[in-house]
Amino acid sequence: MNYYQTITDSELKKFKLFRISSVPFYPDILSGLLWELEITGVTENDDIIIVYATEDSPVNVRRINGLLEKLVVQNVIEEFSVKEEVTVEKNWNELWERSREVIRISERIVIKPTFKKYESKEDELVITLDPKMSFGTGEHESTKLSLELMEKYVNGNENVLDVGSGTGILSIAAIKMGSAYAVAVDNDPWCYQNCSENLCYE
Repeated sequence: MNYYQTITDSELKKFKLFRISSVPFYPDILSGLLWELEITGVTENDDIIIVYATEDSPVNVRRINGLLEKLVVQNVIEEFSVKEEVTVEKNWNELWERSREVIRISERIVIKPTFKKYESKEDELVITLDPKMSFGTGEHESTKLSLELMEKYVNGNENVLDVGSGTGILSIAAIKMGSAYAVAVDNDPWCYQNCSENLCYE
């Protein structure tokens, strides 16, 4: 049963949402700094990051401004903008599923969600996974680069340690590439559950 189908609109939780931009725009630096606050998530876009916090979180524009002012003083950025909104939770998995497509990492590596059909070509390495609330969709550059490096250097029979495994995508890829053993480690219970599910698809 889908959790979001068991509650009424009046019972939906509210979240704080902060839209943050900077000049120059350094999403990795901004995200890393803002994780020092009591937030629940960060979304990185081309020219803006969106930070989420629960309605009762002490995070506010003043506290975010205080952190970002440090970057200005250190000459990391020249200026920034923070805009706050309040949003109501949604069935994020359902919305995400509507937008998900098959992702091609390289000529050989393809990532597909379980609900998308894909006819694989000969010698393609197809990784089937549903990220849900875990990091590791294949869309972020860090995951793409890691997969490309693994494709280049994993030749078979390696022992692989995947720290901060998220969806388990790198561990799954390592085994498919011929590694003898892979251990996926993450301190987030959601990631543990999601990784376990994704292993069942392979």
